[in-house]
Parts: sequence; C-alpha cells; structure tokens
Amino acid sequence: MKIVIDKNKLEEALTRVEMKGKYYDGNKAKNSILSNYAYCLVDSKMQDKLYMYNGDLTTACGIFFDISLVDEIEEFRDKLTAKKSFILDIEKTKNYLSPFDDEITLDVGDYLTISDGIDSAKLPLVVEHPSRDMVKLISSRFTPIVSSTSFGDDATLETITFGKTEYDCAFTILSSVLTEAMKACDVVDLARYKITMQSDTAHIESTRSPTDTFQAELNMVSSIGDGAIMEFTGDIVKFLKGEKYVNIHLKDDSPLIIATESAMLVKAPYLQR
Repeated sequence: MKIVIDKNKLEEALTRVEMKGKYYDGNKAKNSILSNYAYCLVDSKMQDKLYMYNGDLTTACGIFFDISLVDEIEEFRDKLTAKKSFILDIEKTKNYLSPFDDEITLDVGDYLTISDGIDSAKLPLVVEHPSRDMVKLISSRFTPIVSSTSFGDDATLETITFGKTEYDCAFTILSSVLTEAMKACDVVDLARYKITMQSDTAHIESTRSPTDTFQAELNMVSSIGDGAIMEFTGDIVKFLKGEKYVNIHLKDDSPLIIATESAMLVKAPYLQR
C-alpha cells in the first residue's frame, strides 16, 4: 500500500496522538506520553482518509486526516470490506521524517519506506500495539460519534451513546478556551482535573487540598442537560491542537468523551479511594 501524504500533517498527527504532557503521579505531575505507538488504519470505504489511534489503560484517542492512495487505488476500492492497518513507532518515525520536505510517499509493506522522489528511508513497523483493547475500543466507536456530531456556534448538541451508556449532558466550547483553562490549572502541578457543568455554567479545577487549588471558568458556546461532574487525569492540550470547537460529553463517574470535527478522546474517570 502506497500513501501520498503531507509530511507536516503526518508529524502533527503523530504528535497529537502521542499526547506528550503532564500526567498525574500520586501527589504531583510528571512529564510523560500516552504511548509511543500509533495504530494507523486505511478503510476501503474511506480511502481518502488515514485514521490514527493510540491508547493506554485509561485513555484512548483517535484522529483522521486526508491522504491519497496510489498504484492500487482501484484494486483497493473493489475490496469493499478491506482494511489495511500498520503500527508506527512515533518517535522513530518523527525522527526519520525530519529530513524530508512537503509531500512524501509512504510505502507500507513488511516495513515502512518513506520517499520524496529523491531521498528515501526505511524503518521497521511495530508488530502489535501494547494497548490493543483500547485501540479496538476507540476505533470501533470513533466514526459513529464524530460523523454524527455537529460543531460550531449554530450547531445543535445531541445526546450520544458510548457502549451502553447514554450521555445526556454536554457542552460546546472553543478549544482555545479549554486549553488555556487547563494550562492555568497546571500551576497546581497535579495534572488532575475536575470539570463541573451545570445547566448554564461550567468550570474546571485542579485541587491538591482545600487550600491549594485553582479554578477556571469555561465559557460555553452551547449546552444540553442539567449538569454533571467528572474528574480525570493527564494533559490533553496537545491532542486538541488545530481544533476550533470541542464538544465535551459528561456523565457522573463515567468516561469523559471529547469530540471534534476530526478527533475523539475518551478518558476514564478518576475515582478517589
């Protein structure tokens, strides 16, 4: 399988799903990543898109972006149920991409070949993602949620179902507002965040103790539901890079679901003992 892709888009996607940032580590924050592996999928029904997923025991994320298939386009389209997947070592792939400019071709076989018509590089593919179950979870539920959700000032929020759980509480917010609020909360240096939404207000906070806390207001574009509270751990700022609107779906003591026009993030709730 050969894929023509913009090198900068690929680098940005790898960086987003890597989710490098601050992670909760007991009573403090530490710098870490979600995982160093990106599960990539090309579906014959969506042959102009590359889907990229990552995950660990408590978090799963996915994005998609435009590509072009070459050589075997017609053969691939004829196989309506065909799916082709491969797994990349994120840091190694980004290092190998650095000498290339603009448009590149990925030749995916037993290994990966990167070329721009002049220079080329080869690197091994990863056999299996270490969090295969979480990747399977996000990939199976990604398209139904993202494709059925509307975004923007005039968009109508609707309830969603994730597995057997129905989310009837949600709000839309500008990505820039959410990321700035989370950065402000990081003065506590805990990487544990609690989102509280009521019918017409919402805020995010990070609390180490009653006398060591930071709270930031979240100016909602729109909302539905009476309200919910959800606490989670780990940075999400880099994952939201490039997105304008974010839909946040909440339910007490249930996973947090964040959806954009091209991405989705699921985070398990942090439950204090």
